[in-house]
Amino acid sequence: MNPFAFRLDPVLRVRDSERDQCRLRVAETLLDLQNVDQQIATINQELKQARAERSHLEGPVQVDRLLASDAYEAVLRERRHSHEGERATIVKTLDERRAALLAADRAVRSLELLRESDFAQYRAEQRRRETLEHDELASRGHSGS
Repeated sequence: MNPFAFRLDPVLRVRDSERDQCRLRVAETLLDLQNVDQQIATINQELKQARAERSHLEGPVQVDRLLASDAYEAVLRERRHSHEGERATIVKTLDERRAALLAADRAVRSLELLRESDFAQYRAEQRRRETLEHDELASRGHSGS
């Protein structure tokens, strides 16, 4: 009997490759999210430090220094707002890529299940043929004696 060959093996390889690409895109997006989260955390730390420095000013009020501090904090808040918008876009992209990965995973799994089913049928047919051969040999042995 011929060795087992899954008729949809080329399709399975393509789907498996697509799933690997989906995994890679999810991983890349997770790195992007991690980077933007780190940038937001850095900005939050800078804002905290700027506020602490301003609250510890001593002596006469230096209007120029207060204005510069306010302007710096405004720039930091604007950068944080920009990164938060970027983060929202990344999270949306991540959700879409995770959904694509789930779909690709389902496609691969359904083909794997089909392959397992086909292999089980192949093995059953192989056992049936072996049984027929053994029965035929046994009947020849009995008729030949």
